[in-house]
Amino acid sequence: MAFAGMFIAAMFFILIGIGFTILFVGAILDIIWIIRRALKKKVYVVHKVFAILLTVVGLIVGIGPIVALGSMQVSANLAEQAEISDFSEDDFVYVDEEDEFWKEFEYHGELYVEVADMSPQVTHDNYVTEPVGAIMRPDGDHLLIYSIENTMDIEMLTLEQYYGVYVPEDEADKVTSYYEDEAPLYAVVFLDIAEPGVEVWNIDSDKARQLLDQIETEGEDYTGATDGYIFFYSTDDLICFDTQYAETKDGVVLYYRGDAVLLDKDGSDFIMSIVDKAG
Repeated sequence: MAFAGMFIAAMFFILIGIGFTILFVGAILDIIWIIRRALKKKVYVVHKVFAILLTVVGLIVGIGPIVALGSMQVSANLAEQAEISDFSEDDFVYVDEEDEFWKEFEYHGELYVEVADMSPQVTHDNYVTEPVGAIMRPDGDHLLIYSIENTMDIEMLTLEQYYGVYVPEDEADKVTSYYEDEAPLYAVVFLDIAEPGVEVWNIDSDKARQLLDQIETEGEDYTGATDGYIFFYSTDDLICFDTQYAETKDGVVLYYRGDAVLLDKDGSDFIMSIVDKAG
């Protein structure tokens, strides 16, 4: 990406250089034209054509990109200002260069801290945010602060360019516990990881967590082949548990975080019922 950016920048300056060279030649022809006309000497049609053509092309190639870049910059600045024009002063969080605001920041008089092990699925439809403020940086740039819709019905925030989930400091432990143990889940089944997954809703969230807990307490290494993937997401897409399954003659093997267990009939039926709904 860095090389591509440097290449584009180099081509931009080369184009401008060519444009100014053409403009310089055109300007010389223009001056000669003016001098010859002042001296009442004949100016040939070819001279006039090339003088006009090179001047116009030089202006377009040399000056055009600079004007376009300036216009784009002005438009970008206006768009950035428009992003925050509806916020009040209380909605701004002013930070210094040394502030690690991506870990914690004070908003509306309350300290918001990042919750560990959250995995917001920012590309999913169930992940819904709304801009509510902005981090104001010393260089004049800003990053938007977004409020996240969530099933806890508490104020959760996230930051532009950062995917952390921030909550009031005294709520952090409660949020961690809720998403690990209580938040309602839905499943996405991938029979082939290269193909789009199929959503399965209205699953037994407690049963899913029971199987995950079973793997964490009883699981062993597993190196066999798997038949597919089941991703369990909270219904607000703020946490994800990714598993793999393999249907064997003895039952279903469920793989999670490096370990696996052979499920009993009840567990096998639960996993395969989700897979069947996706099929």
